[in-house]
Amino acid sequence: ETSKVVVGGTVLKVSGLSLAPAAIERGKTGVALLRIDLQTGQSVVDVGALKLTQKGTDPAYCTTTPGACDLVSLSLYKETDGNGAFGVPGDVEIGKVIHSSQPGGSSNFGLGVATINVTVDGLPRLRVNTAVTTLYVVANFGAAAALFDKVGISLDLFGDIKGAGGLVSVAAVPDVTKYP
Repeated sequence: ETSKVVVGGTVLKVSGLSLAPAAIERGKTGVALLRIDLQTGQSVVDVGALKLTQKGTDPAYCTTTPGACDLVSLSLYKETDGNGAFGVPGDVEIGKVIHSSQPGGSSNFGLGVATINVTVDGLPRLRVNTAVTTLYVVANFGAAAALFDKVGISLDLFGDIKGAGGLVSVAAVPDVTKYP
């Protein structure tokens, strides 16, 4: 016998909180920019990737002047120590993407869009259930970033939450009261 399937879809609640400091030094690493809380109304949803959008100063500048990237990499950390604040050690990195213009960079990060694939316990997905799952988006800034640039990160659309394996969308419907 199979498990019972929810007809009409699992509701995924998404909320966020900016953790970005007012200013940052060039070359700074491990800077928490955004907290994302995920929770289902019932059942589970597997998240495979998050597509984040860079806001602020024109991110295309980085492709013509790689040493001047504001953001050289972005990571996703899962809250695991239960203190409600980002910290290493304590919270676990579940995904990372390096800007395409940087050594070891990925085509998943360029022109202001970063898709971070997740891996949890060796599996290419983050399982979200009725308990709140907290994620932190953490940035490493370029050592030669232009002074006075402004940069931020956003999860713009519900569709930017990808399913397991990076599929087009999660098998869930948005909660109209908790929407990015």
